[in-house]
Amino acid sequence: MKKLFTCLSLIFCSLFSYSQNVGVGTNTPHASAALEVKDSARGILIPRMTATQRTSIASPADGLMVYQTDGSKGFWYFDGTIWKNVSASSSTSGAGSDAQTLIFTTTGF
Repeated sequence: MKKLFTCLSLIFCSLFSYSQNVGVGTNTPHASAALEVKDSARGILIPRMTATQRTSIASPADGLMVYQTDGSKGFWYFDGTIWKNVSASSSTSGAGSDAQTLIFTTTGF
């Protein structure tokens, strides 16, 4: 039994030490990516929450991203100090900001 446990432990540890990144839909994720998702028909779904839920996250990690479903809807990330709306021209820690979108086409802006 001890030999079986030792053998399984070695296999388990070697699997996790070998894999440095994860691929979903690919067997060969890019070396620079911790996670690579490939799919030509679907996307990823970021966690969705209200502004109150977002600002209630205790000690958010730098770069944490969520999708806010009320107020200033959209993607928000934590920059290490405050929450910022990805599409907003200004940052805010609350639920309001003025977002502007600039679209470039072949004929100009």
